[in-house]
Amino acid sequence: MEEKAPEVKQAEEKLYKGEILEAIKILEQYLIIHPEDYYAINKLGVAFVNDGKLDRARECFIRAIEINPKFAPPYSNIGNLCTEAGRYEEALVWYKKALEIDPNFSSARNNLAHLYRVTGRIDMAVEELKKAYHREGGRIGFTRNWWLWILVIAAILYFIYRGT
Repeated sequence: MEEKAPEVKQAEEKLYKGEILEAIKILEQYLIIHPEDYYAINKLGVAFVNDGKLDRARECFIRAIEINPKFAPPYSNIGNLCTEAGRYEEALVWYKKALEIDPNFSSARNNLAHLYRVTGRIDMAVEELKKAYHREGGRIGFTRNWWLWILVIAAILYFIYRGT
């Protein structure tokens, strides 16, 4: 992918600061001139998720996929929407598609692990987390991904308890 436009970078900064409406405004204005920027469309979808506009977010993710079917993030983002809605089998399809496109996409792998965790498939969640860990070169920091470590510990305790 080409380098991000300054407007898109600015919108991302606004998102990180929690200035959701400003990010949406910047992205919508940018997309008037650059309607085929699938990265910006996906980012607009993320902003809509943060604003609670899930239908609009899904439309953005689908549009980003239509423009570039080889761009993995919107597949994972739709998987997240499905997971949150309790449509777990549909979410599984979207996460697997994201990983088919980019097996090194650790965010999709972590999202898949979360799906397995909420559906009670702890062993599969641990396997996905191991894959994400190894794909990132074993550099997952405790403070940045504390929930991963808690999940691993919970899985170990689960298997110890189940075995007794």
